[in-house]
Amino acid sequence: MKLIYPLFILLLVVLASCEKLGLCHDAEYHMHKTPYTGTQLRTDGFYYGEPDTDYVGVIRRTILVLYRNGVIMMPGSPKQDSMEHYLSQPGRKDVVYEWGLFAIDDTAISMENWMPAHGGCSPIGYTTGQILNDIAFVLTARETRRRKGKTERKEYNELYIFRPLADKPDSTNDILD
Repeated sequence: MKLIYPLFILLLVVLASCEKLGLCHDAEYHMHKTPYTGTQLRTDGFYYGEPDTDYVGVIRRTILVLYRNGVIMMPGSPKQDSMEHYLSQPGRKDVVYEWGLFAIDDTAISMENWMPAHGGCSPIGYTTGQILNDIAFVLTARETRRRKGKTERKEYNELYIFRPLADKPDSTNDILD
């Protein structure tokens, strides 16, 4: 019985650091960083999603920031009344799942980014949607691509609306640059 606890602790350490030990690797991007030169969506601000109430009753909105270099920043879901302030804070340029790539083809938008994962090995999220006009789009599906070809698909309908922002954070990051 005394041997079970140390083995359990060792197992937890190995699982929590499988990437560091070379036991797994992050999934790889399929998209390539391509400059966005179109006019279908604005890039001089950010897009925010529909309101969501967290477990303590605070209304939050997911933020997406598109850049002309084809990079997208997904910094999270701040309180609805402090989105601009949230974006003005020093960014986390080394957080893998806050950065990704996007592409636009006519009225279709697609995004790809690493997603948070347990054990240190991140799957890829591939999100698609439709552009409604230059200040709005709807995300309609997300496919999670794990290593060894495993995928999970979730369909949904989430509207994102544009808000201008004079001091938009830059797209320099430690992940895609």
